[in-house]
Amino acid sequence: MSGMWKGELRKAVSEIQAEYDRQLEVVRLELEQKMVLQIQKMQAGVNRDNKEIKQLKDENTLIRSRLEMTLSKTGDLESELAKQKVNAQIEMEMKNQTEEDYNNEIRKLRDLVNDYEKRIETFVDELKVIQNAKLSLESEILMYRKLLECEEKKFASPRNLDETALAEIREIKRDPVQQKTEYDEIVGNVKMSKACRSTISISNASIDGAYVTIENTGAEKRNLKGWKIERENDRGRITSKYVFGDVTLEAGKDLTIFAAGDESEQYSDKDLAASFYTWGAGSGEYKLYGTESQEENDHDVMASLSMEFSLQKEQTASSRNINFERNLGIICT
Repeated sequence: MSGMWKGELRKAVSEIQAEYDRQLEVVRLELEQKMVLQIQKMQAGVNRDNKEIKQLKDENTLIRSRLEMTLSKTGDLESELAKQKVNAQIEMEMKNQTEEDYNNEIRKLRDLVNDYEKRIETFVDELKVIQNAKLSLESEILMYRKLLECEEKKFASPRNLDETALAEIREIKRDPVQQKTEYDEIVGNVKMSKACRSTISISNASIDGAYVTIENTGAEKRNLKGWKIERENDRGRITSKYVFGDVTLEAGKDLTIFAAGDESEQYSDKDLAASFYTWGAGSGEYKLYGTESQEENDHDVMASLSMEFSLQKEQTASSRNINFERNLGIICT
């Protein structure tokens, strides 16, 4: 009995051992397969990692190369930037120097222009003086010619003058604004301004120094004994002076004093003649000295008439004339 159980036990143990071995082999095979799969996966991951590492190494190498190139270019750019900064500083200094030179040149040119303008003004003033002197000389020449004509008729009555000369004199006295004379190459403008503080005033004067006219704007006649007229040229020098004798100027009337040599050459009964040949031509100022009362001895300026003459160049087909445009600024009290 025991032997049978032992045989059965041995058989069972053998079967269990065989099943165990079979199961163990199955487990071993599964584990080996799993290990192989794991190893294959790990090997594939290693290969992939190696590829990525290689790729990263290549990229790292490329980046390093590019970085080295960039650093080299950065150095070159920094060097170029330093040079550009130096050049910019030099250019700025040159620009500032150029601007300073330009401003200095502008100041010099402005000073030069101002100097030339002053010179031109001086030349214009000198030219004006010369032109006035020329006008004065030519006016005096014309006056001397007329005086010579009068001298030729000295022993004849003034009323026996030829009609042409008398008409010319009357025309000059009546309208001194436009005077036609024998002055070739002379055309000019005359600006007159007068002031007065008495009923006796200077109403008119000839630009060529031929006459001066005074008038009585009051309601009563005035005796002019001791009164005088003086003419100053544009430089302030007195060129002529006339002192009235026992002369009475009626109310609302005028009186003309001609520079005609002597009293016999007056052109009407009421006109007077000075002892000098001309009052003076060109720009100047006439001053009338007198008193409001016969008892007063001090003579004050009772009236004045200033004349400013400027020349222009103008030529017509036939002849040239003096056109006097009179601009009167009148101040009377």
